[in-house]
Amino acid sequence: MQKVKLLWVITGLFFLFPVLGSAQEGSQLELSMNYPKVHRRIGFQYTGKLSNSPVLKSILYYSVESRIYAEQLSHAMMGDKLIGSFTLPDSAQAFALVFKDDKNTDKNEGKGYVYNVYTENQPSLGTYASEATFYGNMAALLGINRNFDTAVTLYEKEFSQHPDQKDIYHDAYLTAGLYSRDRVTVLGAVKSDWEQMIARKAPEDSLIKVYGVLANFDRDNMQQYKDSLLALYPHGLLSARDQVGNIFKKGSADSMVMAYDALMSDYKNLKPEDIINPQQFYYIVAKKYWEENNADKFQQYADKVNINSMRSSIYNSAAWPIAEAEVKDSLDLGVTLAKKSVDAALKMKDDRPTYYTKDDWAKVCQSNYSMVADTYAYLLFQQGKVKDALDIQQKVIDGMQTDADVNGRYLQYLLANHDPETVLDKGAAFIKAGQGNQSMKKLMQEAYQSVNNSDSGFTAYYDKLEAVAFEKKSAEIKKSMLDLPGHTFSLKDLDGKTVALDSLKGKVVIIDFWATWCGPCKMSFPGMQMALDKYKNDPDVVFLFIDTWERQPTMEERKKDVQKLMADNNYSFHVVLDDPTTKEKQAYKTVSAYEVTGIPTKFVLDKTGKIRFKAVGFDGNSEKLAEELSIMIELAKKENQE
Repeated sequence: MQKVKLLWVITGLFFLFPVLGSAQEGSQLELSMNYPKVHRRIGFQYTGKLSNSPVLKSILYYSVESRIYAEQLSHAMMGDKLIGSFTLPDSAQAFALVFKDDKNTDKNEGKGYVYNVYTENQPSLGTYASEATFYGNMAALLGINRNFDTAVTLYEKEFSQHPDQKDIYHDAYLTAGLYSRDRVTVLGAVKSDWEQMIARKAPEDSLIKVYGVLANFDRDNMQQYKDSLLALYPHGLLSARDQVGNIFKKGSADSMVMAYDALMSDYKNLKPEDIINPQQFYYIVAKKYWEENNADKFQQYADKVNINSMRSSIYNSAAWPIAEAEVKDSLDLGVTLAKKSVDAALKMKDDRPTYYTKDDWAKVCQSNYSMVADTYAYLLFQQGKVKDALDIQQKVIDGMQTDADVNGRYLQYLLANHDPETVLDKGAAFIKAGQGNQSMKKLMQEAYQSVNNSDSGFTAYYDKLEAVAFEKKSAEIKKSMLDLPGHTFSLKDLDGKTVALDSLKGKVVIIDFWATWCGPCKMSFPGMQMALDKYKNDPDVVFLFIDTWERQPTMEERKKDVQKLMADNNYSFHVVLDDPTTKEKQAYKTVSAYEVTGIPTKFVLDKTGKIRFKAVGFDGNSEKLAEELSIMIELAKKENQE
């Protein structure tokens, strides 16, 4: 069949595109080349479910050995097709195209859009091994289902064609195998290699690599492996690393520094950065000095942290409590620390990881800047520098306008700047968008009274704004309603009683996947408690908090950590414990069945056990979380009544 040719115009380039080129079976994406090659312009034509999205992004991800690079592409609509083009750099070995908008990614049924690179119409050296990296921990980024069995198959395909590549990809191949369905066989082979390496007294750096694998995947025998390695190298790298933990058990920051210096002196033959990450040491010691109220030493060690995101974080973690305390004598110090945090945040733009596009990294930087600049503005405001605070806060809300507390401070500064009209204008927009709270309501009432010389009518005015927000939020949430089968489970709670999902048929069930080490999970708990309290007398609504992905060595320690968290915060949660799929605790059954890729993740199941809603992460607004969850619950109830 003769191929139809279209004239494309993209970013000033004119070229002919053969529509029927390379395409995956059943795919909505076609390339202009059957055998994609580096340094050649490749056109693409996309007709998938997101092709008409007004905010669609098309992104090229290409891999070089195990490293992934990202590049946002230009595209345009031609009829009902989205067209664009790209050129692979000389180093690219495999690539994927991703199409996503603000809410969705076209996952192509979990397969993504993944392609090999060719030389003379033959698979290029390294293309299969490089493709294998897509199926590991970066899979979600590419719209692919994580599949280590696929990765193993691709590595073996590479090695069969190019045996010399096995040395390059050995560690990655081994890791994929240990997460695959053949993990037991692979682990057995690693143990056998370990015994042979110990017998022939292999170099310590080689042994440490294998030890790291065994320590993760065969924890029950970790001490045995450690003893074998220390017997061969009693004053080697593992011995040095084994003493690092003692540094941070010291009672004071000064004693930590002394212990660190002593350790480095004892192991002069080793590089300090091989023993411990210096940035981690500086960060922890700086925090300890801050706890000891030693601001000078805190800044001395915080200044040594040269990773901008870490430096911004540690300075903000010190400045924010000063801002919250609102103690006049500490404001100058707080402003100094906050300014250093902001300066570091502004430098983050130069630290873009290769797997981020420029636009996506800019959003990360804007979000981080907004968080720390909010602290800076609050401190300036307390110093009486209202206009300076207002100028900064205007930039802050550009990156954090969904945060009700941030918005509230913006209104506070506007009011202090004698601008009640703008307070009402901006405040109304925040409330309608569902980005308000009770503090904001008080500020708006004050502005309303200033503008109208009375607060008469304010309650009705504000109720109308909240009604708009509720209707809008309800409509948005209803659009996100799912119709997916739930996954049965039978788990033990903290009292040892079995909780089976099947026994809860006829009730709306809210499932919250979380872990004791997960900061965002714990931050979301006050909002979850608010929602639970609202429905505590409703017999048709059940909340289950599934503790998963834990790392404690024993079940007793795990239960103790969970119970302490519940008791310390007076949470009335019904916690059940997810079961690990293997003794090594690398995966857990229920969280895997629900295909959770990050926590916190919450599901709302209707009375028939179907998944109706899924929510990932937490944006910091507890009131908003409780309200949105309530809407989901009510919609799930209605679904079974219709």
